[in-house]
Amino acid sequence: AERTLQLTTANEELEAFAFSVSHDLRAPLRQIDGFAAALCEDYAGRLDATGDGYLSRIRAAVSRMGTLIEDLLRLSRVTRAELRLARVDLSGLVAAIAAEMQRENPSRKVDLRIRPGLHAEADPGLLHVALANLIGNAWKFTGRRADAVIEFGAGLHRGVQAYFVRDNGAGFDMAWADRLFGTFQRLHADSEFPGTGIGLAIVRRVVRRHGGDIWAESADGQGATFYFTLGQRPAPAQPDMAASPGDGETPGPAPMTGPDAPAVLLVDDDPDVLVLAGRALREEGYELLTADSAEAALVLLRQRRVSAVVSDFSMPGRNGAELLAEVARLDPGTLRIIVSGQALDAVMQAGMDRGEIHQCFRKQTDHGPLRDCLREGLAARRGRAGA
Repeated sequence: AERTLQLTTANEELEAFAFSVSHDLRAPLRQIDGFAAALCEDYAGRLDATGDGYLSRIRAAVSRMGTLIEDLLRLSRVTRAELRLARVDLSGLVAAIAAEMQRENPSRKVDLRIRPGLHAEADPGLLHVALANLIGNAWKFTGRRADAVIEFGAGLHRGVQAYFVRDNGAGFDMAWADRLFGTFQRLHADSEFPGTGIGLAIVRRVVRRHGGDIWAESADGQGATFYFTLGQRPAPAQPDMAASPGDGETPGPAPMTGPDAPAVLLVDDDPDVLVLAGRALREEGYELLTADSAEAALVLLRQRRVSAVVSDFSMPGRNGAELLAEVARLDPGTLRIIVSGQALDAVMQAGMDRGEIHQCFRKQTDHGPLRDCLREGLAARRGRAGA
């Protein structure tokens, strides 16, 4: 009875949260977009190219926020929806989803291979949501291939019936597979493949509500296969003993080049964040460098030294803490800072405890704390170097 009461209370709070998201958060977004549009219309020609660019970025960010809110609501609906089981024609459902995508993208040539006769006891609506996300991902990540192949099938996996969606698209590094099904987690930059990173979180919730499980196998540049079960979960796999990312020899940093001004590397997969951070720091006299991923940052850092690295935390591939751990190994004298949209968590705290991260900040419109931290930290390092 106590657990039932707790569950009822949690569901009521989730209902209230969903209403707040759909109503209270959308209202100020509409106002921001409306006034930005009014500025574009009423003051056309009075703003210079930079001002017009800022307004365009504001409206694009509002649109992106609206999409994120809608995806949060989709995730909430999946969690709250009552499960209504029926016999579902999975092969027919996948064929219908793929046909709709083909109608929306008539120029795309995709070899669809759908095994006929696959059925399951499941909630038709929720399963449609899950399969639409899986097929949609395969469709998106094969977008750069002229010989795109998307396959839907089934087979035994560790003793249970598992369905799968396979493609020959971009794939991903299995070192980051544990992040795939987290909310707003992405393994590719938005400039490569747009999205919010919530689709696979929705799929996992649908599958787990049916008592099943989902996992993926892939190799970077060699496509991906997503397996899922309904009603039962496979036996645990043996531990993966593969080397962790960053193992092996890495060349040290090259000698410092460039002007005498301290070089500061800004790392974020959101180009708008890089623009705003650069704008806030440009009066400090630094040589500002940018990278849109940890991997791109490490390529740059192996070519030259910088005085400081300011990194986002959540990025496709390595996160900011993993990046700064590698930076600490390459050049221990570099000032290493995290500026994240999320609160300090256990991973960031562990990096600070090990000395790999010197400071963590929340992303804010006021960059004053970051400016102060850079100014003081670089001055202290110059002082030690001159002592």
